[in-house]
Amino acid sequence: MKSRRIGSYFVYRIQDTGIGIDKDKQHLIFEAFQQENGTFTRRYGGAGLGLSISLKLAGLLGGTLDLQSTKGEGSSFFLRLPVQPVALPIDNHPKML
Repeated sequence: MKSRRIGSYFVYRIQDTGIGIDKDKQHLIFEAFQQENGTFTRRYGGAGLGLSISLKLAGLLGGTLDLQSTKGEGSSFFLRLPVQPVALPIDNHPKML
């Protein structure tokens, strides 16, 4: 993991050298119970909730979670969180799982 401050955000980069994710499937992996390919579930494990929960938490903190990935080369995830906490009224928080 690498981190740095860019403007009013801390940016954390988490990189792996795994199997990577097809460009046309990248939007799916942030949805609950989704994985790049269902056949990987048995081999790599997981229920497909980790990124969905991470995306919701990043949003609650006023940040974002993004992905860059190349099939066969691995993935990089970028978590951007504001330097100053964001005050959101409790009514505006998205419903959690």
